[in-house]
Amino acid sequence: MTEYQISSDINERSQQREAVLDAPVIRDRDQAREKALWDHYIQPVIDEHFKGKYQYKYFEEPTIITNRDIDSMLRTTMGLCMDGDDLIFPTDYFEKHVLRPLRNGITTYTRNKEYGSVDLKELFEGFLGDLFDNENLPIYLYFLDGQYGPDGLWEVASSDGTKGQESTGDSVFKSESNNDIAITHSALSWQDISISVVNDFEVSIQPKDETTVIRRFNNLGFDDGRSPGKPVRAWKVFITALTQKQGAIPCSFKTKRAVEKIAQELRKKFRALFPKIGGDPIPFDKKKHAYQVGFSIK
Repeated sequence: MTEYQISSDINERSQQREAVLDAPVIRDRDQAREKALWDHYIQPVIDEHFKGKYQYKYFEEPTIITNRDIDSMLRTTMGLCMDGDDLIFPTDYFEKHVLRPLRNGITTYTRNKEYGSVDLKELFEGFLGDLFDNENLPIYLYFLDGQYGPDGLWEVASSDGTKGQESTGDSVFKSESNNDIAITHSALSWQDISISVVNDFEVSIQPKDETTVIRRFNNLGFDDGRSPGKPVRAWKVFITALTQKQGAIPCSFKTKRAVEKIAQELRKKFRALFPKIGGDPIPFDKKKHAYQVGFSIK
């Protein structure tokens, strides 16, 4: 490929991105939905840490929210996870490392030994103050709605509504440790686990009669250690099976060895995620000559 062709391709991609950002309006404002998003994501944190200092306010502007607004908000939240070119947190996932811990009563982050302790309350309060001062709150609420959905960010919901605590009893998700979402309920089968694709990087997982959990591929152990942030092949095959082949992973004579390896890796990952469930999460269907995802697919 010549230098001219490379430059042309880069310019074309840049133009395509600009066209997407300048595309028509995403959605008109909806005050009732904005308030519901505030109450779901922000109010629990305000009540817990800021004694009601901030309350939802409806801003007249912007009257519409565009792709460029959302892109700008994404860059802003990503930037808050960095100090110069260095990450403060393991990723630039602001909501995961700031908003969600605050909701669960955690006010400091200390795992970055080089950076030192991070005051999550101070970080989020500064961000929240800017949202009000610059009247960008509607954009952030819509950003949350689009990124996480109504229940996607709060992964553990208390049965009695107590903020910052996990449910107790026979059926409960563990907090995110060792990348598992294991359940203590032992009566479930793989068919009781419903999985649907959120996007190329996330899936929604819901055991029967349980709280829905959204996980990114890297938090499920499908990150490529050699290229952090890049999904391994097994993840791509799994997502394709969910979205295009009704859970089937075809296996031909030529691909048998590679597909067997992928099936083994998937089995290992999901058995680790749900150690209380027996049986095979990725069984082989002799009639279809394909590995079949053993979950219920939405």
